[in-house]
Amino acid sequence: MRRLVPGPRTGRGVSPVIGTVLLVAILVVLSAVSAAFVLGLTGEQDPVPQAKLALEQTEAAGEYHLVHESGDTIDGDRLTLRGVANPDILAGTELAAGKAVTIEPQADTVRVVWTEREGAPSSYVLTTFNPDFVAGALPTGTVFTGSSGGVRQIIGATGDTMVLSTSSEPTALGPATDIDNDGTIEVPYTTSGGAVKIVDTDGTVETVTTSIPSGSGIDTDKTRLASGTWGGCTGVFFAGDDDDIYCSTVGGSTTHIADPGDGGTAILGVGDIDADGDDEFVFADASAQLQYYDSPGGSPTAIGPTLGASTGMGAGTLGDFDGDGQSRVAVVDGGNDIHMVDAGSDKKIESGDTVSGTAPSAKQSSAAAADIDDDGVGELVYIGDSSGNLKYIDNIDQPSGNWERKFLTDDGGSQIDGDVETGAV
Repeated sequence: MRRLVPGPRTGRGVSPVIGTVLLVAILVVLSAVSAAFVLGLTGEQDPVPQAKLALEQTEAAGEYHLVHESGDTIDGDRLTLRGVANPDILAGTELAAGKAVTIEPQADTVRVVWTEREGAPSSYVLTTFNPDFVAGALPTGTVFTGSSGGVRQIIGATGDTMVLSTSSEPTALGPATDIDNDGTIEVPYTTSGGAVKIVDTDGTVETVTTSIPSGSGIDTDKTRLASGTWGGCTGVFFAGDDDDIYCSTVGGSTTHIADPGDGGTAILGVGDIDADGDDEFVFADASAQLQYYDSPGGSPTAIGPTLGASTGMGAGTLGDFDGDGQSRVAVVDGGNDIHMVDAGSDKKIESGDTVSGTAPSAKQSSAAAADIDDDGVGELVYIGDSSGNLKYIDNIDQPSGNWERKFLTDDGGSQIDGDVETGAV
């Protein structure tokens, strides 16, 4: 998925955008004073890169090139692109003058974020772009949860809600992405009848698969789905009743991905949780223990807590919750506590972290990452244990003690209930 190309080129074979090529060029000359936000700034700083970056629209719908026109070479491991399909697309590379990378914006705003060296993890927004055309993009802060009539979509920033109608009530969900590269965002889900399906934001439903190679059924109870690329397959990842992990392409085939020794029951996603520049595959085993594969065909490594599974499965979404450029997974343990976990750390959110002095307590269901307030940093969305309503934790990018627990509300100011079986994605 990672492509570094020497300047503009034609896009893949999808509907072209009519009109001239958009060129947005912004000179990036930033200092600590002009940085949009600073996290934990102490001691000696690395100089912020000075470079001229541009965003060029290609002839392919929703596709752009981020171009380095001149200035300092930037270490790709220190760059995160917020608001695009693959935020870590530059990991393991260098962005130098004359080079470009192809991106697909999924938000109205794209931010280029540079992170300082390890030991002084300050982050700076180098520049911000506002693409004119975003293929299949969701409104900022969009969250999904299950509903008796289908999949409920909530736009956090405005409070607008709607239900994407499905003939069968979803029993599990996965995060919304453009799974089949058709320019439309889809939400993968399972049904009680043993099918994996997708529903797009126009309400179109498509069956992905109803069977797996082993002949066993598809796990549809207290589970979770994800989509992406891993082990040579790009599609929807899910667990089978045989506790193995599978990937199905839309309109294609189903591939056996892994046979974890402890089984697999829920898929959290594909992302770089150990900051090595390569993606890992994160899942929960049959005992609800969080694990990850560093590479296809390897052995999984256990991390974090045992997940709660009393109401759903406390397996959440990968996200950069504190704006430091590091992906973590948000999970709920058996005591209803929320954790943010990566390969080397497990942060349980405690009472001292919040303004109210009360630790959040969540239903044992999927948690999500969404930029509810459109500040460029994802909030952690979960279902409140006592209310059953959707809540989120704001200001995680601020020092401990400043985090706020808030309710997600509709456009009338009323709290929104979440489906404890599917959780939030």
